[in-house]
Amino acid sequence: MNRLLKIMLIKFPYLESIIRNLYWRFKLTNKLISLLTQKNKKKIPINNYKVSNKSSFSFFEKFIQEVIQNEEVILIHSSLSNLLKIGVDKNLFVENLLQLSLNNSITIATPTFPIFKNEFKSLDRFKDPSLDPEEFPFDLQSKRISTGLLGKELLKKQNSFRSKIPINNLSAIGPLAYKLFEKEHLYGDSPYPCGIYSPWQELYNLDSLIIFLDLNPSHSCTFIHYLEDYDPHKWPIKNWYRERIFKVFKGKKIEIFNTFERHPKWSMSYCENKLLKDLITENILEIHNIDGIKVYKCKSKKFFNFLKTKNSNLNNHYPYYLPFISGI
Repeated sequence: MNRLLKIMLIKFPYLESIIRNLYWRFKLTNKLISLLTQKNKKKIPINNYKVSNKSSFSFFEKFIQEVIQNEEVILIHSSLSNLLKIGVDKNLFVENLLQLSLNNSITIATPTFPIFKNEFKSLDRFKDPSLDPEEFPFDLQSKRISTGLLGKELLKKQNSFRSKIPINNLSAIGPLAYKLFEKEHLYGDSPYPCGIYSPWQELYNLDSLIIFLDLNPSHSCTFIHYLEDYDPHKWPIKNWYRERIFKVFKGKKIEIFNTFERHPKWSMSYCENKLLKDLITENILEIHNIDGIKVYKCKSKKFFNFLKTKNSNLNNHYPYYLPFISGI
């Protein structure tokens, strides 16, 4: 994104909301904005890069020492494709990371969002999905996810745990992994994906370390939805949720699963540039640069308290701007 535009979006978050609405509502502006923001980076063939055990080991050691340190529970969002550019084997990195949990030294949680073939995409995503559970089967044993290599490899481990909540799905491994899912049997009492009976609540209770490996935190932070889901009746924006129904398979057990989800139209009011700037300015995020790979981290309670302070006025809905436009 052009630097000047990014500065303007930070200073005037309402502008980002307007641009998002134009982008998602109209095919012409969608194509135009896509062309204007398209990255013109020259792709270098993958065989131009070479991995080495030395680079892989060095990066992993720095990642442990600088980022994870002595934390007991981490939630990690990751994009590993750029590791190849610095000679790091992403498969080796993932295996070494998961090995920490197998040694009972750390609990690792990561998003494992399932892929639904009947989910509306692109400009159609604001349409109401079918409420027929047969249209949205969710098999907990499936490794078909949209959230990357770490989640796929974690799910292969026999001692891993996976949430039965299809939306904002989370999986974990390690000595405290089971605790994240202990209250899911109560989910029907408050059926919100990041709510009080979800593993996201337990990540808050354990004050987990949230890590963003080569990702924009404000774009990929699922934990932000704990803000509205933990007490949805106090969230000031009306009609925030829509109903969803899934058919969940856990081995031979089948469950018709009713839940709410944030309506995707509200993402048009989400001003991530302003949010990221504020998180950095107010020292909520720590930033590390490991061999050219940027890593952000923050503690979950510190992050949540920052959001609560921003929304101390009951009518506030930070970091969402101009919701009355997005709600049309």
